[in-house]
Amino acid sequence: MSSIPLYKAFIEVGASEESASKAAEDVIRVSQLEQLATKSDLKSEIANLETRLIKWMVGSLFVFAGIIIAGVGILFQIMLFPGVAQ
Repeated sequence: MSSIPLYKAFIEVGASEESASKAAEDVIRVSQLEQLATKSDLKSEIANLETRLIKWMVGSLFVFAGIIIAGVGILFQIMLFPGVAQ
């Protein structure tokens, strides 16, 4: 896509050369994008992020539960066998 006709059109309507150049660069940048995100793309990305968050939360709960169980086990050992801990 050529930006020359767009650039000329902006100049003819009285836009400054700087704003015309910027607009032409924006058009070129957008035309070079392979694909624009659609609503369904965004929804699927959000669903993926939600799934990852839920998995992370469940994994964290298992880790914390393991730490708590290990701590309680150590406390029971100390309480049941006080001479061993010294």
